[in-house]
Amino acid sequence: MGKGAIPFDHPLHGGLAAGYFGDTVAVKLVENADVVLAVGTRFSELGTGMWSLPIRGRLIHVNVDPNDIGRNYKTDLAIISDALEFLNTLYDRVKGKGPGRDRGIKLINEVKASVGNQQLRELGYDESRINPSDLVRALSHVIDSDMREGKAIVTCDAGGNQVAMFELPVYKPRTYFNPAGFTSLGFAIPAAIGAKVARPDATVVATTGDAAFFMTGMEIATAAELNLKVAFVIFNDRAQGVLKLQQRLLYGGKVYASHTYPMDFCKFAESLNIDCVRISDKKELEDGLDKCIYGTNKPCIADVLVNPDAVPTPITRQLMAIFGKR
Repeated sequence: MGKGAIPFDHPLHGGLAAGYFGDTVAVKLVENADVVLAVGTRFSELGTGMWSLPIRGRLIHVNVDPNDIGRNYKTDLAIISDALEFLNTLYDRVKGKGPGRDRGIKLINEVKASVGNQQLRELGYDESRINPSDLVRALSHVIDSDMREGKAIVTCDAGGNQVAMFELPVYKPRTYFNPAGFTSLGFAIPAAIGAKVARPDATVVATTGDAAFFMTGMEIATAAELNLKVAFVIFNDRAQGVLKLQQRLLYGGKVYASHTYPMDFCKFAESLNIDCVRISDKKELEDGLDKCIYGTNKPCIADVLVNPDAVPTPITRQLMAIFGKR
């Protein structure tokens, strides 16, 4: 998804242009552009908000795989190239030319002003419970310093937790891994273990759902055997959240076979002689995450009980766009 290629707080960072799932400012910038230069993207279903990203201008599509060119969006100019090689060549050609960064900063600020405050609360948000946005926000606060310095690695999983994690601020490349291509359920846990082996000094956090945990959770035994200090944060909503939501929308609220078995993740951690924290109170969220990520020398599971009725913010944005709900 390219998050981290440009720091989240850079003045030329417009946001995540993922259609309905993305930031309103970023989507508007793409929609209003005369020319869109897309580098190293497949325009996947998730990365474009189910192909809702509006590209009105001419599209220059750069990708190393020719099979991805023009597959989902009409391309005006196709360039088959490695992304880094292309960008280095382009930089050499345009260096010192053009209107400069001030024009880009001004444009982004103008779009931000026209859009206004787009803070959106999830459908089904409950002040008395931990909602997905609360968990993402708390996690970003806890690991903020390491994320800004490139000392943290976050892996995401498929499902509602994956879309919720679109909101995580990222500042450095190769610090955020979200399986937005094939959306492989169970990706986060083994990916985090691999990241810790590759970068043993990094703060590594896997974010996953309880359903995704059932796919690859036993891999945590490897982390226990190797004593890899990885935090496994579970968005525990006791369901296959996206499937449950789709059923509610498509079948008049009827939900069938989309709930998960209420596993005791801390008992599982105990069986592996690793640490675990269970968090059900919003007031304990940041302290609990901090304890799991930084307060132990063992692998740790954070079993976070999240509101099962809250719809992650990007999906809320999608539903409001489709159904016009306010």
